[in-house]
Amino acid sequence: MSIQRSLFACPVLALLACGAWFAPEWCDSNPQSGLLGLQDEPPDSEPEPAGALILVADGAIPAEALIEALAMTGKQGPVVAINRTAEEVIDADAMRAWNELGVIDLLPIDPDTPELAKEHIARADLIWLSDTEDPDAYFKLWRADLVPSIAARRDAGAVVGGAGRFAEVMCVIYLGDAPDPAPLVRGASRRGRGMALWSNAVVEASFGTAGALEHLMTVLLDRPRITAVGLGPGASIVVTEDLRVITGHAWIFNPKGADVTAAEPGELQSVRDLKLSVMRAGESADISAR
Repeated sequence: MSIQRSLFACPVLALLACGAWFAPEWCDSNPQSGLLGLQDEPPDSEPEPAGALILVADGAIPAEALIEALAMTGKQGPVVAINRTAEEVIDADAMRAWNELGVIDLLPIDPDTPELAKEHIARADLIWLSDTEDPDAYFKLWRADLVPSIAARRDAGAVVGGAGRFAEVMCVIYLGDAPDPAPLVRGASRRGRGMALWSNAVVEASFGTAGALEHLMTVLLDRPRITAVGLGPGASIVVTEDLRVITGHAWIFNPKGADVTAAEPGELQSVRDLKLSVMRAGESADISAR
């Protein structure tokens, strides 16, 4: 059972690279600018907040991921808030789908009415964000000052889910759609500011499409203390103290202990002994020390 569109096929892997982790305050204050600087000595990461994260690959949203997200709230009939604008009314089919999963209260997060949106976020047991018809949907959340409200609600224990582009923006940076101008070159990764709900990872939600591996690896080449996660077709994961695969396959690149070749800005980079785990549904990995 799925909701939304389908995906493409699996990638061919090459073990390539890693790069330096950075904290959200190092990012440009405008998430749409997409410019992030390199840092050699990032600060220690903050403890992850209490609420679970559910991340879903671009394309079809497995019903299992929604069921897991609702179960993680620990509530009977949880309140769910979803990102919608006034033009994107929650239609009857969407309402029925959520109702069939036990949701009675389904609230819109409309950046055009930010105060009401903040009230809905504050009530939500589950905040679910997925791609809409509006390509600027994520940036509108920032401009309406709704991202801090979402982060605060997660701090208080709410579950936050993201699908497609919104799976990527859960991290401190997001990859975006633009190709790298110089894949695998030191200093080539120029990415947008994410929500920083998962502070020491980067996610590629279209892992399996052309260029996705290079897209992900270019960020790792510049940030060797970050964990990279590729979500394959139909994949979904839950992140708490560990990472567990709900559906499909997740590709986890762990740079701990890897030998990254020193390179000057503009030079190609390489890496040896980069650890890779390809995990299927039901399997878990400890990510607390990564």
